[in-house]
Amino acid sequence: MNRFCLLFSENMVQVVKGYKWVDKYIETDSYSIFTHVITHEFHHKGQSMTMSRLLGHTPPDTDILRF
Repeated sequence: MNRFCLLFSENMVQVVKGYKWVDKYIETDSYSIFTHVITHEFHHKGQSMTMSRLLGHTPPDTDILRF
């Protein structure tokens, strides 16, 4: 993550213009889009784990780092 931030820190505040969402155009910065994508992935990971439990399964450990 540190390397990513060092490489792209200047561009993370760049405004992305003309992105159409439903019936309007929005402007946002690259950092907000990046943050949205990461948190959206967490949302779907949680959905998968919940569905697995509801079906009677023990979901696998999905942590990336092991200590």
